[in-house]
Formats: sequence, structure tokens, C-alpha cells
Amino acid sequence: MRFGGKAYTTAINVWRRASSRSLAERTLSALERTVCRLVAHKLPRRPDLLSFPIEVRVSDSIPEIGERIVLYGSGELTEAIRVSDSEGQSSGADRFENGTVTFAIQGRSRQGEEGNVAICRILIERLNRDGGHWGEPTAVKDQGRKEVDCEARSPNGILEIQVTRAETNQQVWRTLSKEREVQAGPQTADQTADALRESIQAKENLDKSRRAKLILALDATETASHAFRPVIESFRRRHSERARRLGFGGIWVVGPTADLTSRLDIPETVLPRPR
Repeated sequence: MRFGGKAYTTAINVWRRASSRSLAERTLSALERTVCRLVAHKLPRRPDLLSFPIEVRVSDSIPEIGERIVLYGSGELTEAIRVSDSEGQSSGADRFENGTVTFAIQGRSRQGEEGNVAICRILIERLNRDGGHWGEPTAVKDQGRKEVDCEARSPNGILEIQVTRAETNQQVWRTLSKEREVQAGPQTADQTADALRESIQAKENLDKSRRAKLILALDATETASHAFRPVIESFRRRHSERARRLGFGGIWVVGPTADLTSRLDIPETVLPRPR
């Protein structure tokens, strides 16, 4: 799977063709002074649609820039996600007709707590869609709360979030750090869901009295295959009850966008739907 800067350029070009000349000029001007990130999401073919609609969501923080592009493809019932930013970091994931998934990452490997606020910002957007009123997340540096990476506030309280990677295979991250490129898969949805389970199990040593106040966010922003719908359904069907018994305030897998962010520790039948 190859993508990199080409995916970013293609997304910009598609968005520009759908925009007015003046808006495109403002976009290019913003790109020159801003580090930005685009997500392209190809959904499976829909038999009820004869055309290929393109949806562009404009970033609240940078109004000139199209942040997300969604399109419906033709041919096989496949799904693909490409993420690319203006600093040359790229990732992507594919779901194939046979049910297997893959992911690939190019660029510098994130270190330590780098990127945690951006991950929590995606989670907060999803929580607010479901009726929350949380403000902008901030990093927590308090040594007395080492288990908390970020917090967000609302009129009713404080939300504490711990971030951990959704993919626990350390060889993936060692390869990325050394080679600046890694590919993984194909795996079945069940195998990928089991990776989510392993990530959660690694947090069982946290004090139980703290878990109830803590949201566990599994970072799949680089490994978007972990956020595909069949993977989430597999986890909920086979592992959600055990995850719930751990007693966290919530366990979420956080994909590249709020639409690709899902709660894991509640069976799907009782989950609120996004608005």
C-alpha cells in the first residue's frame, strides 16, 4: 500500500475542484502557514447510489481547509482510509471484500506522549456529538496523576483520559522508528479485535479505584484498521463484557476522525447513535 504525499495532494486537488477559485486560493495560503491534516475515507460501494458524492467537512479551527473527504467507490465492497499531513507523515488502512484488514504508516514514529492532545480532541468531538459538553482537552503534567494524559472540563466536572496505542505489537513500532515505514496484515477482523483486547488488558494493573474516573482511549489514528466497523463489532460481540467488568469510565478506540471513534465496553444494542 503506497500513499504518502500523493494522497494529500490528491485530496487537496479534489477539494479544490469542488470549491470556488477564491476559496481555493485561501486554502493554499493557509497551507503555506499552517500544519494541516487531511483524511480521505473511501466507503464501500452503495447499490442505491449511481453517482459518487463527495462530502467535505471544513475544519472549525482553520475554516479555509477541507479537513475530511468522503466518497463512495465503485467495484468491490471495500473500504479505505488515507491520512496525510503537511509535514509528510502518512498512514492508511484497507478493508477487503474477504473481510481482512491491513494498515501502513510512513514517516517519523511518535514518541512518548506526543500527539495525545490531538487524539483526545477527536474523542471529545465524538463525546460531544453524543450529548456531552466537554471543552478543549489539555495535557496533564501533574506527577500525582501519572495515569492521566489529558483532561477536559465541562460545567459538571472534569473528564480524565489515558491514551494508549491500539496496536500492541512492539515490532510494528520498532520497524517504523528504524525504517520510517511499516506495513501490517492482512488480518481478520477477529484478530484485529483481539489486538484491542490485548491493549486493554495491559491496563489491568491500574488501581481499580481510579479506573471508574478514567476514560481509556485506544489510539488508532495511525492504525485505522482497528477502527473499521467489522473490528468494532467483533470486539463488542466477544470482549465487551470483560472490558466492562474492568470498571473504566469508558473504553474507546479513537480513529482518525470522530466518525471512526467507537466505544468498546458497551454492547452495540445499547449504544447511543451519533447525531
